[in-house]
Amino acid sequence: MINFSQLTDKLNYPREVRGELSTLHASIITYVIDNFENRNSYKNKVIKLLNTISYYIIDGDTLPSDWSVDNPLENIQFLDSSVCEKKLKDLYIKQTTITWDIDNLDKIDRSPIQSTVIVESSANDTVSVPIGKPATPLFKTAKIKEDTPKDHLYIRPPTIPQFDVNRPWFQQVIDNSQYVIYTSLPEVPVIQNQISVTTDINRMTTSDLMKLYPNCSIKTRPAAMYNEVAGLTFDEDLGIIIPVVGFSPKQVKDNIIRYPHWFKLLRNVNGDIVNFYQHIEVDGELHDTLSYWDNLPESNQMPKSAEFIKEYVVRRYLLERDHKDILHKYPMFGTLGPFLILFTSTDSYKKLGYNDVAEYAKQCVISRVEYKRSRNPILRKAGVV
Repeated sequence: MINFSQLTDKLNYPREVRGELSTLHASIITYVIDNFENRNSYKNKVIKLLNTISYYIIDGDTLPSDWSVDNPLENIQFLDSSVCEKKLKDLYIKQTTITWDIDNLDKIDRSPIQSTVIVESSANDTVSVPIGKPATPLFKTAKIKEDTPKDHLYIRPPTIPQFDVNRPWFQQVIDNSQYVIYTSLPEVPVIQNQISVTTDINRMTTSDLMKLYPNCSIKTRPAAMYNEVAGLTFDEDLGIIIPVVGFSPKQVKDNIIRYPHWFKLLRNVNGDIVNFYQHIEVDGELHDTLSYWDNLPESNQMPKSAEFIKEYVVRRYLLERDHKDILHKYPMFGTLGPFLILFTSTDSYKKLGYNDVAEYAKQCVISRVEYKRSRNPILRKAGVV
């Protein structure tokens, strides 16, 4: 039999998840001790919670974004016990093996409970952390994660892309030449820049999709967009909200959230593929951007710099396309869908008022696959796109 208060001492945590999982368990134990109900149904829920959390972490899955150690029995769906036992093996907790020593703890000084969890630092050192109040500081102390690198969000592929050369995704003979696109690896991307022409969103679970989010806010716009400019609206999270006549600041802000970055955009001008920023289309007529700039009523509010000119040309195009359903005569080469880049954490999206984070992650994959396929020279040569 194992005393409930000493679970983290007794469980044989795998080294790779020891710090994270033992800390989560410790926080749950602390919560239960403070909110204990001496009922079998309550005890059963607690054990199911501990096993469910173990399953998530062992499986490398993402915990529900609205779940918190401060109220751990809420906002989580308990997994079936047989599924957990099969996955967790000797890490699985059986209620029949637990001694609920909480009644005894109520009669003694519980600050702190004399038990510890082992937390691994980034240098692979270990430190002992006492289990006890407050739960939240304990969790924050142990939950040490490096910020997501910016290159995980890049539209271009990893520096050294990987392919399964034994599994062609597309092959065709065109003009007596063999063209092949091999399946990229990993087939289920774990970071955004691994999404490729061959990615199949139907193979991705909601858990897979949620892993694409960075764990911090990443500045994806040009540096100039994050410096305040007199007379221009500035958002602490997003940077400068440029003016675009015919559209409200709220619409421009939404546009920035949906399209926080782009990369080397091109335009189709009568069959020629040219630099997108070189021209601006106004009422169906194409103008040289620099020559026409001073004719724009908003131009005197913005610095006449490359960063602001590019920002304006692209945002105006996207706003006209998305809000006014304008079919431009001189369209962008290839697609550019919303949420191509997830630039911040799920919590930050929600704070911005964008709550359907699972849908945005799905849209990220769709937009990236379409973006890459619509620009792929082999697929275009084959007439597939």
